[in-house]
Order: sequence, then C-alpha cells, then structure tokens
Amino acid sequence: MSRLVEIGALIALVMFLLVRVSMTWAQDSVVSWEEDESLPIQMDEVVVTASELPVHGPPSTSSRLGLTSLETPASIHIIDHLELKNDGYKSVSEAIEQKPGITWGAPPGDPFSFSMRGFTENQITILRDGLWLGPATMTGRPQNGFNVRRIELLKGPASVLHGQGAIAGTLNVLTKKPVQEPHYSWEGLTAYGSYHTVKLGAGAGGPLGEALWYRADLSFSSSDGYVKEAGSRSLNGTGELLWKPVESLEVTLGFDYLEDTLPNYWGTPLVSDEFGTKPLKGVVETTDGRTIDERMRFVNYNVANKKANSHQYLSHMDIHWKPSQTFSLNNTVYYFSAERRWRNAETYTFNDTTNLIDRDRFFVSHDQQIIGNRLYGMLTHHMGGMPSKSLGG
Repeated sequence: MSRLVEIGALIALVMFLLVRVSMTWAQDSVVSWEEDESLPIQMDEVVVTASELPVHGPPSTSSRLGLTSLETPASIHIIDHLELKNDGYKSVSEAIEQKPGITWGAPPGDPFSFSMRGFTENQITILRDGLWLGPATMTGRPQNGFNVRRIELLKGPASVLHGQGAIAGTLNVLTKKPVQEPHYSWEGLTAYGSYHTVKLGAGAGGPLGEALWYRADLSFSSSDGYVKEAGSRSLNGTGELLWKPVESLEVTLGFDYLEDTLPNYWGTPLVSDEFGTKPLKGVVETTDGRTIDERMRFVNYNVANKKANSHQYLSHMDIHWKPSQTFSLNNTVYYFSAERRWRNAETYTFNDTTNLIDRDRFFVSHDQQIIGNRLYGMLTHHMGGMPSKSLGG
C-alpha cells in the first residue's frame, strides 16, 4: 500500500513540474512577443478595386429624356456585357431570369417567353435595339449573349414610351456599338459542354478614318440536346458603322441577322400503369394511374420531317442631331424581314386499345416585313424657374 502511495506522489510531482515549465514558457513567449512588438512588420501590398453600379447612365428603355437610372422613378435592371461574360450565361434568357421578379419559361414553340409581375408573353414588350418588331409569341427567338452590349429591363407599364400595351414591363436587348476611340479591339469566344454543345464567337471594332468607326460580331452555337433528334443551332451576325462628320451630328448604319433551329422536342407521353414496365415513380403523379415509362424517357416522338426554324434580318439608320445645348433631334428608319416555319407533331396520346402513340400534325408559316420610322425631338428649358425637358415625336 505504501508503495502505491509513493508512486502516486511521484506522478503528482512530475505533473506539477510539467505545468510549471509550460507556464514559464508561456510567460517567456509573452515577454518575447512584447519585446518584439516594436519591430516593423513587412506585409504584401493588397489592392482593392470596386466597380461603379450602372445607375448614372441614361437607359433608353426607361426614358427618352436622358434621365439616369437613379433619376427615373421606376424599377430598372441593367445587365452589361461584362456581367454576361463573367457569369457565364449561355443565353440572353438565362441572364434575364437571374433578375428578381421575372421567370423564363421557354416552351418549345415560344423560346423567348417570360413572366413578370403576374403577366406573361405578349403583355411584356420585347425590343431589339429599342425597336418593337412584333408580338413576343411570334417574333421571340433564342439570342446569343456574345453580340449583346447590354440588356435593359424596365418593370411596370411603359405604353407611353413604347406603345403596344406594355403592361408588365419592357425588355430591351442592345447589340454592341462602335466606340469612338483611336485604337482597335478584338474579342473571341470558344466553349464546349455537355451533349456536344459548342459556342463560338468573334468580334472586332475600331476606326476606319478620322470620323468613321465600325463594330462587327459573329456568334454561333449548337447542341445535340439530351433527347435524340432534338438538336438546336443559332447563328447571329451584327454590325454597325458610325459616322460623325461634325460634333453635333452622328449617323449610324446597322444590321442584325439571325437564323436558328429550335429543339424539336415536345415532351414524353404518359402511358397506363399496366403498359409501363419501368414506371418512373415519384416523377409524375396522376389521378388515373398514368405514368412515365423509363424506356420512353429520351425518345423523341416528333415526325421525321420536323421543322422549327427562322431567318430574320433587321437593318436601320439612326440620325442624332444636336445643333445646340438645348435642342436635339433623333430619327430612326428601319426595315425588318423574317421567315419562320413550324412543322411538328406537338401532342402525343397513348392509345390503351392499340398500345400505340396517337400524334397530331401542326403547321405554321410566318412571312413578316416591317418598314418603319421613328422621329422625336427634345428641348431643354426652364419652367417656373425650374429646369425642364420637353419631348415630342
């Protein structure tokens, strides 16, 4: 027993000595740190930069008076080309959908369809470089982001600005413009992704003379899609010439060509539970027991000679004349031509008697041409001692 007591006392003594040593080392460390506190510390340089929010520029979608986003009493969202590139958006629709209060639907026959503030489709005005080209359900096409300079989104009624009963809001997609700088610029894009998705783009701009500048962009995208025979492709070419012979006059000539083929896939038909040998439980629930058969999940039931494509061309000439600091005049003359073709079987119904799929056939053909002109002038003056702007057109 005494032997155990001696061993216990020895262990306690060793533990006490270890604690004292550690406390002494800690105190020495503190003293050493305090002694070295006055020594200079060399740190690497850290540079912090910040970009300015686009609230001081005048968006043309929300006002023709030259008001900035900060001065406009409305909800405005602006997506510039840097955001499109840095965030990796595959299309204009994906970028728009990231903004609050707007949803992108993209049904097969209406690929540029949105919902905003409880309104959908034609209750949202879609503009291309500030021009209304027709109802969104008819003229809306998938758009590549490479050719786009910025996207302006105005929420709320805008009939006074753009007409056409813009109840929910307005989307304005603006292509890249010439920059009045003495040097040249080039851009390029290459990307490859799932389902053999390919994206290519090339653009250039710069001076052509003392008073002439240009900008040209070409982009291409294609994908096989996740369903057989449901591939898509898009080709978009844009270009502009800017002529500024004097400080008060600017003349712009531009073109915009777009051709595309939509993915001709209209869904998978539901089958009876007795027919489905591999039903996908938990994916779709119906009251009559119909389900999706895994064997049919990636089968395209469209007709063999299916078609959903378009070709469209927009050319315009813009004249901006500002003879004085108080008066300016703007005129835009434009021509738009489009051909659109749909030839598909868009509905599929499982026949319990024959155990076959019954299909319909649907044909649509659009041949559209628009010739238009828009003219307006603005006068800056004072009214009642307050600065004012008057607009007429």
